[in-house]
Amino acid sequence: MLTTVAWPAVALAQAIPPSESPAEPAPAPVVMINPGATRPDVEPPMIVADDHDDVADGWNLARFSTGALVFVGSYGVSTIVAASNDHRGDRKLYVPVAGPWLALGDRSGCDLAIETCDHETTAKVMLVVDGVLQIAGLAIMVDSLVQPSHHRHYRHVARREYHLAPTSFGRGEPGVAFAGRF
Repeated sequence: MLTTVAWPAVALAQAIPPSESPAEPAPAPVVMINPGATRPDVEPPMIVADDHDDVADGWNLARFSTGALVFVGSYGVSTIVAASNDHRGDRKLYVPVAGPWLALGDRSGCDLAIETCDHETTAKVMLVVDGVLQIAGLAIMVDSLVQPSHHRHYRHVARREYHLAPTSFGRGEPGVAFAGRF
């Protein structure tokens, strides 16, 4: 915030004897906000940008965590299905990444006209989704190790700038203006 405080010179001087005192009392200090627009003789402080460093991490933790969550979630579902199902091909679901594709190969073909095939079609679709999710999770984890994250580390440097300038409050009323950025 840019603030200017100005005092008339009379207010800063020593007490004036009553015989020499002016007819009017000395004006009080004046506070001006953003004096650059109204006071061309008072130079506004220079604004300096904060310093920063670009920092590259060794790996991207957020991306790795996301990939691990996707992989572990989909592989966990595979192991639960393998443990609770009696289908002979579902035992291959214990194998990570390749298990859903191996189990899909053990599924028999089925005629769509038979109503019992609806369950088999659903199982095949779920195996494909599970296999794709496991591959995607693994790919995201590898990508997070290959492409590290970048962020900026800012160093805030406190800069205080002050300006002191002579000013006038009218004819014969000199003063001083103090401007600064706090």
